[in-house]
Amino acid sequence: MASWRAALHPPLRDARFWTVQGLVVLIAAFHLASDWAQLLQGSPFAASETVGLLLVPVGYAAAVFGLGPSVATALWAWVLWLPDLLLPHDEGHSGGDVVELVLITAVATFVGVRIERERTARARAEQAEAVQQALQRRLVGAQEDERRRISRELHDEPVQRLVLLSQRLLAAEQAARRLAPCPTDALIDRIGAARQETLDVLGELRALARQLRPPVLDDLGLVAAVRALVAEPAASVERHCTVVGTPGRLPGPVEVAVFRIVQEALRNAERHARARRVDVQLEFSPAGWRATVHDDGRGLGPHHHPGLGIRGMQERAAEVGAELTITSRPEVGTAVMVSAPPAARR
Repeated sequence: MASWRAALHPPLRDARFWTVQGLVVLIAAFHLASDWAQLLQGSPFAASETVGLLLVPVGYAAAVFGLGPSVATALWAWVLWLPDLLLPHDEGHSGGDVVELVLITAVATFVGVRIERERTARARAEQAEAVQQALQRRLVGAQEDERRRISRELHDEPVQRLVLLSQRLLAAEQAARRLAPCPTDALIDRIGAARQETLDVLGELRALARQLRPPVLDDLGLVAAVRALVAEPAASVERHCTVVGTPGRLPGPVEVAVFRIVQEALRNAERHARARRVDVQLEFSPAGWRATVHDDGRGLGPHHHPGLGIRGMQERAAEVGAELTITSRPEVGTAVMVSAPPAARR
């Protein structure tokens, strides 16, 4: 029904539609003149075959505008052909013209229907993809909000209680030492060991809270958060961070996505690549921004299949409209680069 409504309301504001209709007028005028003056009699080109030229504008209308405008163009051709159909039998050839006009109308309908179906399928696919991307963005946003909440709760409740417990254990150890030799050395050692264990758990909770959602990312931005991430102690990896250009704040979702990508690339370099050195570079310029994580690890093999980590980085980059590029050479290293798309750099 929508297609037939489109035939009743063609795209009158589109210059291409009027060009098509003008071409139909020219073909109809040429055909009428040739029939009236019998210009093509005796030539190898039959006069009735000029009707076939209508396939050009009708087919173009179907390909560009769809079913409605193509049918409207065919109906317009019928209207323009009426004077020719009313010519005397010895000057016109109404029978052949009517047959060809019917065939052209059928072609317009058939091609228009196919084009319309493809457009509808494409529109539905694009709509489904847009809905999926919107849901993915909402999911990522909910995950980040949950990370922020858990990080805050870890810092406000367990961490503070462990700090208080460590202080009390320190006070107990100092009091026990003042009372020596009454308390045994074993009791003092146990208090000291309990305090050290408390400090270890406290450090792990703080590290977990920073990994979930570093407060510096919200307070100071991407550069400060990445520098703090790189500065965290690593067991066997030397890590460096450089900033090129004048750093500036990026939109919140972009900063979160870039930070997570850098975090995952560092984790992969330490856990899987067996890297000895990792360099993180943040670049800012009027043309855009770029973040690169390069390690000197064993690289990715030719038959490597992306795991959850790489797929997660790709999804995060796609969610904010960024480009993610991963280049790797076996036994040389891997470079992960995320940047603004070309359109955003201009």
